[in-house]
Amino acid sequence: MREDSREWFHKGDEDLKAAKILYREGLYALSCFHSQQAIEKYLKAFLVEKGQEISKTHNLKFLINECREIDPAFAELLKRGVHYLTEYAVEVRYPGIYVPEKEDAEEALKLAEFSREFIAGKLRVQSL
Repeated sequence: MREDSREWFHKGDEDLKAAKILYREGLYALSCFHSQQAIEKYLKAFLVEKGQEISKTHNLKFLINECREIDPAFAELLKRGVHYLTEYAVEVRYPGIYVPEKEDAEEALKLAEFSREFIAGKLRVQSL
């Protein structure tokens, strides 16, 4: 694995760890944010590993489709609804827009963990 893609993946793992800690502390909006960030970084790790330019975007659907052009199996992430976590990239960080509940944060964590394992398999990264 290339060093730059390894760094992206590691940053994703840091976000996933933060999401879990924040969830346990009842900080569901921040947990959702970090779950989204983890997925974004895992997707970017895959793109970097494949020699692609990465866009400065938080849009998970866009990133998944970029990955899907390389490997059609990434359609599984769309099928599971991973792209819906894009709204957590910005909206949950500001008051009065959207306040996720515990169940939202739990689902975001599950999708982040699934995405990590899916992409880790593509990059041959060991499990946590």
